[in-house]
Amino acid sequence: MMSHLTLSVLGFFLLSACGRSTPLDFNAIYGLPAGSETSASLLVQNRYSLQTGWRSGYVYTPPDAPATAPEAASPDLSLSQPDTDTAAPTNPVTAPGSTPAPVSPSVTAEPAPKPKVSSLKALPTVPPPVYPQAPDFSLETLDGSQQRFAFPSDRPLILAFADQKGAEQMEAWITPLYKRYTEQVAIHGIAELGGVPGFARGMVRGIIAGLVDQPIMLDWNGAVSKKFGVQKNVTNIFVLDASGQILAVQRGPANLDKLKAIVTVLDPLVKAQP
Repeated sequence: MMSHLTLSVLGFFLLSACGRSTPLDFNAIYGLPAGSETSASLLVQNRYSLQTGWRSGYVYTPPDAPATAPEAASPDLSLSQPDTDTAAPTNPVTAPGSTPAPVSPSVTAEPAPKPKVSSLKALPTVPPPVYPQAPDFSLETLDGSQQRFAFPSDRPLILAFADQKGAEQMEAWITPLYKRYTEQVAIHGIAELGGVPGFARGMVRGIIAGLVDQPIMLDWNGAVSKKFGVQKNVTNIFVLDASGQILAVQRGPANLDKLKAIVTVLDPLVKAQP
């Protein structure tokens, strides 16, 4: 059997759906005297319940109580609590004087480990090349005389060796060095002629004399050139101090860097001369 409450709610919806302007007799439904104010009070409560969505908490108003709107019942707090799956706030506020609950540290992705950089070892200092002591030697000049070199000498010395092909590079070496040092450094050109047969030496001497303006020595058998380690097809420059110690060696075509390397060695020797 349907209760009075169910019938009243059903009647309210039927009225709304049919558009009737005459309300139902709530006094007859609830078994109350005709004209009782209680029916009006219950109607108000029913409407309030339907509008707010609360299905409980109706307050019964006795007949002798003033016909006022009832106070709405407090909603069930459990309905407003967040779901258990909802994450707790990151920074909860703790009431003064209370002990804050421990907060689990947030898990963050650890930064990728930095690659280990191996400490660079100091590179060993490369000592300058050590050249041998120049041997004493004697060579023939263009006029047929002998030129002897013995150490120690009176000044630094430059020896420029070249075969037929390497002779093309010699002037570019000798000219700037002579302009810089003139008589402070002895500069001598030596022609490596080891491949010239004996019967052709006179003719070769004449050809060389017609090509060069400066005195040049002739290494007919290539023995002296071999002692100095001369390379073929290029000019070979040897810088010696007064004691005959070889201090620098340059080979190939002359360029500014190679000339500076020679000047770096020769300038201190020239300044040290009395």
